[in-house]
Amino acid sequence: MPRRDDGSVTTAGNDMEVRGFEPLRTCCADDPSDPKRSAGIGGLRLFVLVCGSVAVASFGFLIVVRADDARSAAGEVRGEIAVWASLIGAVLAYAAVGGAFALRWLRDSIPLLQLPTSSAGGSSERLKGAGWVQSMKRLRRHPYTAWFLAVVGIMVAVFLALWAAGHSMRLSGERTFGWQIDLVTGISVLAVIPALMGLLADRWIADTVGCWQEEPTCRVALHRRLGRDMRRRLFLLGGFLTLVVVATGARRRVILELQPTAVFPSELVFLYGLVFATVLGGTFWAADAARSRRTEQLVREYGPLPAPDVSDERLTAELSRHDGIRRLFTAGDSTWTALQAGIVVLGPLITGLIGSLLPES
Repeated sequence: MPRRDDGSVTTAGNDMEVRGFEPLRTCCADDPSDPKRSAGIGGLRLFVLVCGSVAVASFGFLIVVRADDARSAAGEVRGEIAVWASLIGAVLAYAAVGGAFALRWLRDSIPLLQLPTSSAGGSSERLKGAGWVQSMKRLRRHPYTAWFLAVVGIMVAVFLALWAAGHSMRLSGERTFGWQIDLVTGISVLAVIPALMGLLADRWIADTVGCWQEEPTCRVALHRRLGRDMRRRLFLLGGFLTLVVVATGARRRVILELQPTAVFPSELVFLYGLVFATVLGGTFWAADAARSRRTEQLVREYGPLPAPDVSDERLTAELSRHDGIRRLFTAGDSTWTALQAGIVVLGPLITGLIGSLLPES
């Protein structure tokens, strides 16, 4: 790529400069022939993973069925409690395994991040300003902190919305199995944080010019890897949040069986699904929109549209090249893939709607 005398990088069709970024040397490391990547999960790791999942699921089941509220329940209610306990075990097992995979995927994305160096473009100069201005400059240089704070802010907003809804509905009886619910909630939050941070990392990589300084082959590989990473994080989060909504519906049935006078409207289950779908869809589509913008920039750089007044032969050739370059960068982004993503995003919402429409008994 062309470079100026001061070391900045310019891209064809794009006047943006990249200052203070080290050359990207890791985007081509995503090679399928690499034994570390092609080996997948070994037999021993798979065995440990399965045993750990079973242990966590058993723990979740036991903390519910052995609780004082469950022991004091009548015989006909214990069946509902057992179903809900099984779902709690599944939620905890999914959280443990999914959180471990999300952490590994986030770790694998870190080498792709191009952060400004301390010796380029005056980045070693003393930060000027105070208060929010200085804080925002530091967060720009250390995006991990910004991602974590953004995810924490999302979690706080979700809990405030659900708490406000429950308060307005004058919810009662929700503290049955109190500490068990608090434990599951805490583990669930810890499980979704790395996956949401991964989506924010994908968005940052797609929007940051410094991550796209390598040779064209590596650009294509990085672009496709971003699409793969976003989809697998989406499916992990979608499946987990849908399972949480199902467990919430089962919990509502248990509470109403234990306390017939309790107030736990079915609309609250639907609200859980709506809030989770909004968070999941908003985070995913923010990352996907950044990747789409990068796609358009790369297509304009390598296969710009021809002028309409050129000769027919040149017009045909350049249009063919433009279409080929677009197909190169959009391989795998089919209508079916978009439909799958939409179904996963709407999964918690659809589950909550179905749960709210089910009869009371």
